[in-house]
Amino acid sequence: FKIREVENFRGSSVLSSVATYRFDRVSGALEGSIVRSQDGVERVIVTGVASFTVTRAGNLFTFTIQTRSGPSDDRLRSIRATLQVAARNP
Repeated sequence: FKIREVENFRGSSVLSSVATYRFDRVSGALEGSIVRSQDGVERVIVTGVASFTVTRAGNLFTFTIQTRSGPSDDRLRSIRATLQVAARNP
């Protein structure tokens, strides 16, 4: 997905450059990473991601992510989190 932040308002909105987020997972792998790309710079923001979805209903975005614990955890725990964000027009 892609977003632009409203950085300021000077009679009209001053927007940031486009930031792109993507879920990278190698074919056959159980986990992947979420990567942010903006102004030609790529940055891994989270690793160990089992699934990641973004859905939209009107101006409400729902982000869902599921991860697993690292190799040092002998219980192999997993967690799923959901976040909802309402977009607004400045």
